[in-house]
Amino acid sequence: MNRIILSVFLLFSTTLTLSVKAQDLASRVPADAQAVVTIKGKNLTQLLSIKEFNSSAVGKKILEALSKEFDGDIKDAQNLGINLESNFYYYNQANDSVSYNCVLIPLKNAKQLDILLSNNKEHKIATTGNLRTLYEGDSTEVTIWDDNVLLLAKADASYGYFDREEVAARFGIENPNDTGDSTATAAIDTVSAETQAETLEQIEQAEEIVTQAEEVPAAENVQDAEEETSEDTLDADSTSIDLDAYSQRTIKINKVLAVWLVEMAKSAFNQTTKASILENKSYLKSLDNDAEASLWISNMGNMFSSFTGSSSYLKSFKFFEGYRGISSKLYLENDQIRLTTALELDEPLASTYKKIADSKINRKFLKYINEDKNLGYLSFSFNSKAYLEEYPKQIAKMYGFLFEDEAAMITDLVSLILDEKALSNVFKGNGLLLLTGLNEKQVTYKTYDYDEDFNSTEVEKTKKETLPDFLFMTSTKDDKLLQKLFSYGEKKKVLVKNSFYYQLKVPKNPMDLFFMIKDGIIFIGTSDKEMEDIARNTFNAKLSKEHRRIIVKNNFATYFNTKKIAGKIPEKGLEDFASAEKATSVLGGMGNILLKSNKIKDNIVSGEISMNVGSTHPNSLQYLFSLLEKAIKE
Repeated sequence: MNRIILSVFLLFSTTLTLSVKAQDLASRVPADAQAVVTIKGKNLTQLLSIKEFNSSAVGKKILEALSKEFDGDIKDAQNLGINLESNFYYYNQANDSVSYNCVLIPLKNAKQLDILLSNNKEHKIATTGNLRTLYEGDSTEVTIWDDNVLLLAKADASYGYFDREEVAARFGIENPNDTGDSTATAAIDTVSAETQAETLEQIEQAEEIVTQAEEVPAAENVQDAEEETSEDTLDADSTSIDLDAYSQRTIKINKVLAVWLVEMAKSAFNQTTKASILENKSYLKSLDNDAEASLWISNMGNMFSSFTGSSSYLKSFKFFEGYRGISSKLYLENDQIRLTTALELDEPLASTYKKIADSKINRKFLKYINEDKNLGYLSFSFNSKAYLEEYPKQIAKMYGFLFEDEAAMITDLVSLILDEKALSNVFKGNGLLLLTGLNEKQVTYKTYDYDEDFNSTEVEKTKKETLPDFLFMTSTKDDKLLQKLFSYGEKKKVLVKNSFYYQLKVPKNPMDLFFMIKDGIIFIGTSDKEMEDIARNTFNAKLSKEHRRIIVKNNFATYFNTKKIAGKIPEKGLEDFASAEKATSVLGGMGNILLKSNKIKDNIVSGEISMNVGSTHPNSLQYLFSLLEKAIKE
């Protein structure tokens, strides 16, 4: 069982809070961490008591999973020995050779944790002074704790680093796929020369570490624990399995990682000389005492490189060049749940975004919205001319390493072929999609029947599918090309024209589609009645000031009225759910969902997702638990 994944699940399920204090575990997060998740515990226990958590369906499932993991019977989250009212942290620390994923958990009663871990006889715990260490598997996962703090850490190798000829030779690691050319995987060596020299000797110590752990009783305070010995999982020579070259190479790399991991993990308990993340101004700036949880990434490009370091090919892609730090915050408020995200861009990329975002929604769209009938909407607005001009440049920058000499030429060629101004006149770059209904319709499809000799026969069958009804609008300044396309479709008998609009006529088309151009707007929809009302200027519009502001002020916005959607689900319309009744119950219990972007400010792109809670629950956390209980209810 991957203990880190289980612990992160526990953290998000039982703790959501964030204030930095002198004694806070943030002081143990290294200054060079490239990603940090901060979670509060105090706020959670104020919103949902431990007793309420224990008795909830979600809490019971989590405690059952932990009971299975620890070979115990855990009925109360407080018996885990964890201080649920303190701050919890996940962080990632990486260089060109290794990536560490770590979780810091505050302890309230370490002896309770000792007993829990000792219940599982497979756990081998080594004790040095007040520090306990539990090694797992090949020792690339380790759990270390003292009386106050629990650290779970996992090391992942950057295999591109170990593919380097000089590194492989230094550690005695053979590369099964070595072609003799190490230049493709060359990288900056961020592991100190002193550490590299010591590691050769320490590789042998890695096996001894695990062997010692296996010879120690499961916990120091358990006097009658049975001593067990087992075969060293790191010793490739003693295994009875005939390992191939790749497996032997992996084992040797894991031995190196085991040494580095233990050194890194133990350093979290030595605070005398180590700099912490609290010295990072960017991290401190990202904090908000009102947020229940937060995510901070120092640099998106560096983060991507650390996760693609094992591939020299992927490492060459510049997917996140120009993207700097990102922060995200979760707020559990009384009346709503909010998740905000802010991404900082460098000046060149920010300038590109500003050009593309220099656009406003066509206010004529608002004349064709009936808020009472709509289930939701999606609105967007961007400068299509700027997009067509900037996009080839960004692609050339991203993939330029593949065709460095040709990149600029291809960019110019694309600009020559595309008439940005003409295309932007046809499609201005703003639009509004209205979800007007969900209907069950019968559709035909082809399948095959097989006889007892497995001979196939093509047959046509029918089934019912839930399809959306919608109305889409987008602006155009020059409809000549579109009118030609409509005429061509009519000539080919794909489109049928009536007095006001065109109807798509395709055999076995599952839904009706209608097209029309009016007042510089291209209309595409599924209702001929709506098309006729729009054409005759008899459309009954209704839009609140709140949604008018959301659509007009943001370059992008999406809104869903979940209760209305729940009421429109056909009785047998959703095959992915156990039943339409269950889907309706879950959706009906959810509040309205809104996703919107904000204008670029100070080179920062930001957005927000929110969901209303209503007055049926004391706070948004209890509301979330009620939704989860509906979702997992048998």
